[in-house]
Amino acid sequence: MRHVFKNILLSFLLIFIASSVSAKKLRFSHDEAPGSEQDKWVTSFVEKAVQYEPSLNIRVYPASQLGDYEEVYDQVMEGSVDMIVVTPSTKYDKRIAFALFPYLVNNYEEAEKAFSKGGFAYDIVDELLEKQNLMTLGIFADGFGGLGFTKKPENIEDPNAKHSSFKIRVWPSGVAVHKPILDRFGYNTTTINWSELYTALQTGIVDGMIGAVPNNILHNFRGPVKVWFQWNEYFDLNWLLINKDTYGKLTEPQKAALLKAGAEVTE
Repeated sequence: MRHVFKNILLSFLLIFIASSVSAKKLRFSHDEAPGSEQDKWVTSFVEKAVQYEPSLNIRVYPASQLGDYEEVYDQVMEGSVDMIVVTPSTKYDKRIAFALFPYLVNNYEEAEKAFSKGGFAYDIVDELLEKQNLMTLGIFADGFGGLGFTKKPENIEDPNAKHSSFKIRVWPSGVAVHKPILDRFGYNTTTINWSELYTALQTGIVDGMIGAVPNNILHNFRGPVKVWFQWNEYFDLNWLLINKDTYGKLTEPQKAALLKAGAEVTE
C-alpha cells in the first residue's frame, strides 16, 4: 500500500512539474518600438510558436521596457529574462565583435550565406553565444547600416574632410569596430546606450549616431535625425536568443515549436 501511495504521489509531482513548465510565462524583450519591422517580426515568431504549441506562454516587452538592451542581455544570460532580440554584447567576449566587422559582407546575397545557419559567420558567433548560456533561435536581418545626423556635415562623402566638430554616438558593444572608422573619417565619438540616444540627439549631446539602419530612424529617431547617410559599412543583425536553462526546462513540443518558428521567421 505504501508503494502505491508513493507512486501516486510521484505521478502527481511529475504532472505538477510539467504543468508548471508549460504555464511559465516567458519574458521576451526587444528594443524597437511597437509597429516597427522588428516588432512585427517578433510578433510573427510568437504567433507561429504558440500556433505550433499552444502551451507556450510568451509575453513581449518592446521598446526597452525592461531596460537598455545591454542590461537586459545580462538578465537573459542569468535567466531572469528568458528571451531577447539583440545585437550580441561584446562585454564578456570581444570576439563576438567579429559579426560587426566593417565590410564583412558587401551585399544581401553574401549576408545570407554568411549568417544563415551553417554559414561561417553564424557558426562562429553561435558557438561564442552558447558559452554565455545563450541559445540561438533565429536572426532578424535589419540590413546595411549608416550614419544619422541632426545636421549635415560639409563634404560628407570626402574621406579626408575634417569633421572634428561632430560628435557621433557609438554603442558600447560597437566601440572596437566602429570607433576606428569614425576616427579615420575625422569624427569625434562618445559611447551612449540605445535607450538614452533619442534624448542625447534631441538635446545636442551628440550630433549623430552609428549603429542603425533606415527603419530604425523612421520608427525611433525621425524627430532629431535630419540627415541619413547610407554607408553600408556593416550588416546589422539582431539575434533571437533564449536562456539555455530556460530552454532546457521546456517540454519537447515547446522546444520544437520555438525552433520551427525561429527557422521560419529567419528565412
